[in-house]
Amino acid sequence: MTPLFSITNTITRDEYQTFNMVVLKKEFHFVRSLIIINVCALFIMMSIMGETLITDFKHFWWGIIFIVVMLCCTNWFYFTRPKKKANKAFEENKLMQNQEYTVNFYEDHSEHISSFGNSSIAYDKLTKIIETPSHFYLMHSKGQGTIIPKGKAGEGFVDFIHKITNVPLRWANRSLN
Repeated sequence: MTPLFSITNTITRDEYQTFNMVVLKKEFHFVRSLIIINVCALFIMMSIMGETLITDFKHFWWGIIFIVVMLCCTNWFYFTRPKKKANKAFEENKLMQNQEYTVNFYEDHSEHISSFGNSSIAYDKLTKIIETPSHFYLMHSKGQGTIIPKGKAGEGFVDFIHKITNVPLRWANRSLN
Protein backbone atom coordinates (compact mmCIF):
# COMPACT_ATOMS: atom_id res chain seq x y z
CA MET A 1 0.00 0.00 0.00
CA THR A 2 1.37 3.42 -0.98
CA PRO A 3 1.38 6.10 1.72
CA LEU A 4 -0.46 9.37 1.11
CA PHE A 5 2.38 11.29 2.76
CA SER A 6 5.84 10.26 3.93
CA ILE A 7 7.88 12.51 6.22
CA THR A 8 11.44 11.86 7.36
CA ASN A 9 12.76 13.82 10.32
CA THR A 10 15.65 13.79 12.77
CA ILE A 11 15.06 14.55 16.44
CA THR A 12 17.36 17.39 17.49
CA ARG A 13 17.78 18.95 20.91
CA ASP A 14 15.94 22.11 19.82
CA GLU A 15 12.99 20.15 18.41
CA TYR A 16 12.79 18.08 21.59
CA GLN A 17 12.88 21.19 23.81
CA THR A 18 10.18 22.85 21.71
CA PHE A 19 8.04 19.71 21.87
CA ASN A 20 8.53 19.56 25.64
CA MET A 21 7.41 23.18 26.16
CA VAL A 22 4.41 22.83 23.84
CA VAL A 23 3.27 19.71 25.69
CA LEU A 24 3.75 21.48 29.05
CA LYS A 25 1.64 24.40 27.89
CA LYS A 26 -1.09 22.39 26.17
CA GLU A 27 -1.35 19.23 28.26
CA PHE A 28 -0.07 20.19 31.69
CA HIS A 29 -1.44 23.76 31.83
CA PHE A 30 1.94 25.41 32.38
CA VAL A 31 0.66 28.99 32.29
CA ARG A 32 -2.29 28.30 34.59
CA SER A 33 0.03 26.63 37.09
CA LEU A 34 2.38 29.61 36.97
CA ILE A 35 -0.46 32.05 37.61
CA ILE A 36 -1.73 29.98 40.56
CA ILE A 37 1.75 29.81 42.08
CA ASN A 38 2.25 33.57 41.68
CA VAL A 39 -1.13 34.45 43.15
CA CYS A 40 -0.64 32.14 46.15
CA ALA A 41 2.88 33.45 46.77
CA LEU A 42 1.64 37.02 46.48
CA PHE A 43 -1.20 36.42 48.99
CA ILE A 44 1.14 34.78 51.48
CA MET A 45 3.75 37.50 51.18
CA MET A 46 1.18 40.31 51.30
CA SER A 47 -0.37 38.87 54.46
CA ILE A 48 3.07 38.85 56.07
CA MET A 49 3.69 42.38 54.79
CA GLY A 50 0.33 43.58 56.07
CA GLU A 51 1.35 42.58 59.56
CA THR A 52 4.73 44.31 59.09
CA LEU A 53 3.02 47.50 57.87
CA ILE A 54 0.97 47.66 61.05
CA THR A 55 3.91 47.04 63.38
CA ASP A 56 6.92 48.59 61.63
CA PHE A 57 6.43 50.93 58.65
CA LYS A 58 10.12 51.54 57.89
CA HIS A 59 10.69 47.85 57.14
CA PHE A 60 7.68 47.78 54.80
CA TRP A 61 9.74 48.80 51.75
CA TRP A 62 12.30 46.09 52.41
CA GLY A 63 9.41 43.65 52.42
CA ILE A 64 8.17 44.94 49.06
CA ILE A 65 11.65 44.47 47.60
CA PHE A 66 11.73 40.95 49.09
CA ILE A 67 8.36 40.11 47.48
CA VAL A 68 9.48 41.33 44.06
CA VAL A 69 12.78 39.42 44.26
CA MET A 70 11.03 36.23 45.42
CA LEU A 71 8.45 36.38 42.62
CA CYS A 72 11.18 37.02 40.03
CA CYS A 73 13.24 34.09 41.34
CA THR A 74 10.22 31.79 41.42
CA ASN A 75 9.25 32.66 37.85
CA TRP A 76 12.83 32.34 36.60
CA PHE A 77 13.08 28.90 38.22
CA TYR A 78 9.70 27.85 36.87
CA PHE A 79 10.64 28.86 33.30
CA THR A 80 14.18 27.46 33.23
CA ARG A 81 13.57 24.13 34.98
CA PRO A 82 11.57 22.50 32.13
CA LYS A 83 14.32 23.36 29.66
CA LYS A 84 16.97 21.86 31.94
CA LYS A 85 14.87 18.73 32.46
CA ALA A 86 14.36 18.39 28.69
CA ASN A 87 18.11 18.76 28.11
CA LYS A 88 18.81 16.12 30.74
CA ALA A 89 16.26 13.72 29.26
CA PHE A 90 17.70 14.26 25.77
CA GLU A 91 21.27 13.69 26.99
CA GLU A 92 20.38 10.56 28.96
CA ASN A 93 18.47 8.92 26.12
CA LYS A 94 21.21 8.06 23.62
CA LEU A 95 18.66 6.34 21.38
CA MET A 96 16.76 9.58 20.84
CA GLN A 97 19.75 11.79 20.03
CA ASN A 98 19.76 12.67 16.35
CA GLN A 99 17.47 9.71 15.69
CA GLU A 100 16.12 9.71 12.14
CA TYR A 101 12.62 8.37 11.67
CA THR A 102 10.05 8.22 8.89
CA VAL A 103 6.31 8.56 9.34
CA ASN A 104 4.11 7.22 6.55
CA PHE A 105 0.53 8.47 6.58
CA TYR A 106 -2.31 6.33 5.25
CA GLU A 107 -6.07 6.88 5.26
CA ASP A 108 -6.70 5.27 8.66
CA HIS A 109 -3.29 4.99 10.35
CA SER A 110 0.33 6.08 10.36
CA GLU A 111 3.46 3.96 10.34
CA HIS A 112 6.49 5.06 12.34
CA ILE A 113 9.75 3.60 11.05
CA SER A 114 13.17 4.02 12.64
CA SER A 115 16.33 1.96 13.04
CA PHE A 116 14.97 0.76 16.40
CA GLY A 117 11.70 -0.61 15.13
CA ASN A 118 8.39 0.00 13.40
CA SER A 119 4.97 0.78 14.78
CA SER A 120 1.54 1.44 13.38
CA ILE A 121 -0.88 3.80 15.08
CA ALA A 122 -4.54 4.17 14.11
CA TYR A 123 -5.69 7.78 14.11
CA ASP A 124 -8.53 7.03 16.53
CA LYS A 125 -5.89 5.89 19.08
CA LEU A 126 -4.27 9.33 19.15
CA THR A 127 -5.15 11.34 22.24
CA LYS A 128 -4.65 14.73 20.63
CA ILE A 129 -3.11 16.51 17.68
CA ILE A 130 -1.35 19.74 18.64
CA GLU A 131 -0.64 22.28 15.92
CA THR A 132 1.94 25.06 16.18
CA PRO A 133 3.07 27.43 13.41
CA SER A 134 5.97 25.11 12.55
CA HIS A 135 4.97 21.60 13.70
CA PHE A 136 2.27 19.06 14.31
CA TYR A 137 2.54 16.86 17.39
CA LEU A 138 0.64 13.59 17.15
CA MET A 139 0.07 12.75 20.81
CA HIS A 140 0.00 9.03 21.67
CA SER A 141 -0.49 9.79 25.37
CA LYS A 142 -0.43 12.88 27.56
CA GLY A 143 3.36 13.13 27.50
CA GLN A 144 4.44 11.15 24.43
CA GLY A 145 4.06 12.07 20.80
CA THR A 146 5.54 12.22 17.33
CA ILE A 147 7.10 15.43 16.02
CA ILE A 148 6.02 16.29 12.46
CA PRO A 149 7.65 19.43 10.98
CA LYS A 150 5.32 21.26 8.62
CA GLY A 151 8.27 22.32 6.46
CA LYS A 152 9.05 18.72 5.52
CA ALA A 153 5.45 17.87 4.68
CA GLY A 154 4.16 17.92 1.16
CA GLU A 155 1.38 20.01 -0.30
CA GLY A 156 -2.02 19.05 1.08
CA PHE A 157 -0.60 17.61 4.31
CA VAL A 158 -2.10 20.30 6.54
CA ASP A 159 -5.55 19.65 5.08
CA PHE A 160 -5.03 15.93 5.59
CA ILE A 161 -4.17 16.45 9.28
CA HIS A 162 -7.20 18.70 9.72
CA LYS A 163 -9.31 15.92 8.20
CA ILE A 164 -7.86 13.45 10.72
CA THR A 165 -9.16 15.60 13.58
CA ASN A 166 -12.68 14.74 12.46
CA VAL A 167 -11.90 11.15 13.49
CA PRO A 168 -12.98 10.77 17.13
CA LEU A 169 -9.78 10.88 19.15
CA ARG A 170 -9.43 9.21 22.54
CA TRP A 171 -10.60 11.33 25.47
CA ALA A 172 -12.78 13.34 23.07
CA ASN A 173 -10.01 15.78 22.08
CA ARG A 174 -11.09 16.70 18.58
CA SER A 175 -9.47 20.08 18.18
CA LEU A 176 -5.99 21.24 17.31
CA ASN A 177 -5.72 23.38 20.47
